[in-house]
Amino acid sequence: MDDAHMDIFAMFFAGLGLFFIGLRSFASSFKSSNSRLFHSLVKLAGKRRELTVLIGTFAGAITQSGVAVAFMIISLGAAGAINVRRAVPLIGWANVGTTGLVLLAAFDIYLMIYLMLGIVGVGYYLKLYDNERFRFPLGALLGLALLLLGLATLKSGASHLNEVAWVNEMLSTSPPSLVLLFAAAVLFGTIAQSSATAAAISVTLILAGLFNMDQALVVLFGANLGSAICVYLLGRGMTGVGMQLVLMQVWSKALSVMVLLPVLIFELNSDYPGLETLAAMLTEDAGLQLTLVSLIIQLVGALMLSYLGDSLMDIAENVAPEGRAETMGRPKYLFDQALDDPESAMDLLGREQARLVAYLPHYLDSLRSEAQPGGLPVPQLHSASLSLAGHCRRFISELTVRTRSAPSLERIAGMQSRNETLVHMLEGCQQLYASLDHPFGEPMAQRMRNSIIEGLHALLLTLEDSLNDPEDDCEILLLMSSDRSGLMEQFRSDLLDSEASLSMESRRALFTATTLFERLVWQIHNFAQVLVRSDRQLVLGSGSDQASLESTI
Repeated sequence: MDDAHMDIFAMFFAGLGLFFIGLRSFASSFKSSNSRLFHSLVKLAGKRRELTVLIGTFAGAITQSGVAVAFMIISLGAAGAINVRRAVPLIGWANVGTTGLVLLAAFDIYLMIYLMLGIVGVGYYLKLYDNERFRFPLGALLGLALLLLGLATLKSGASHLNEVAWVNEMLSTSPPSLVLLFAAAVLFGTIAQSSATAAAISVTLILAGLFNMDQALVVLFGANLGSAICVYLLGRGMTGVGMQLVLMQVWSKALSVMVLLPVLIFELNSDYPGLETLAAMLTEDAGLQLTLVSLIIQLVGALMLSYLGDSLMDIAENVAPEGRAETMGRPKYLFDQALDDPESAMDLLGREQARLVAYLPHYLDSLRSEAQPGGLPVPQLHSASLSLAGHCRRFISELTVRTRSAPSLERIAGMQSRNETLVHMLEGCQQLYASLDHPFGEPMAQRMRNSIIEGLHALLLTLEDSLNDPEDDCEILLLMSSDRSGLMEQFRSDLLDSEASLSMESRRALFTATTLFERLVWQIHNFAQVLVRSDRQLVLGSGSDQASLESTI
């Protein structure tokens, strides 16, 4: 191989490298600087279905990765931050947005590249990159410029490959098998995590004369299937909602291939028109023809999720049902429509907080001598509890924005205080479990440990009862959770006196437990006080409503 041929291959390889560097740089700079914006847009689309097409396409066009957008939606869905069924079509429309990259590959874009690189260079020279305001636009512009420069260099290198004698001879005498091309495209789509990447490269190769239209279309379908396999491999460890949304992305890609690939095969093996004929009727440019077919493939997947999404989600829920922890971490009573009636919404919120209170005693179940088998492990219980508390926090925020009545706002503030106290109690119970989940060998240490566990367990059960009957049980709870500093000081004194009978590890764990126990008792007392105040506000509010009604009559 002479130097001229080596230069051609080096140019082709360099273009490929610049393309991948620019693609990752552009997507990562946008996501790191605007993840909050993306999350807000996805949540907005989940609430307003008419915006799904616009927001999904925009997200795919910006990130140029349907996989990245899909996993963003998966993370929000698994956290319960969005309505999962309403967000499903976003996954399909994000794939449609990625065809923007394929479209750019079909045009001569050198002038655009030079202008963008010039702007970035001036910005770097003026040290604008050090300014937070300019860091994102300059980084995104540089990534896009490198991506397009890679495409242009790739196209230029590919056009010269025809000048290499053995390459020209190989392509003309023994063109690659379409089956092998399809398999190679599936592999490439799986590794590259993007069907748009393979489509853009195919456009450059067809414009350079290295591929004919049949071969390029086969690569397009193979890469689309490969990206579906990639999503499944990346999400195979997920369960519940996460896995359900993974299946939505996989089925969106796979079903579009299953619907359209037979049409292409039939066209290639008969005289009947199909995808290739349709694209040729719309434009004579080979690059634009390939772009159109790519767009059709993604549109079929997006339309399937838009119109068959609920049916597909029903299937996905049967294939990947929610686990016990996921069910516990989801609200049973909260829904968006309830926000229109603040009083009813606060009642529903109280029921969710009652669920959280009911979870608290279960942190101690595995530590008690009367522990029942089959309980949820504390790490999973804690994760589910914090997830439910997060739902309540978001609901309270939305309710605060929509409420104008002063008494209602005062009651909402009480609910917010209860929620934050509950979060601290959940954290405290988890820490107490960690400190007491220890094989205490000494009888004295075991007695102290059991005293702390049973005492706190009794308090937490009383707290649960107080939510059902606040008038009587709150007074009992306030009395039970009154100042216990004297008792804890005596407990610690006994620990100091037991230096000979207790190991250093046992004493350290019990000292930590006494501090956590004291803090939890104080938090339970505060929670009981908030309950009493909330109950009084409710009574006063009802009284004022009754007086208002009587005056009206």
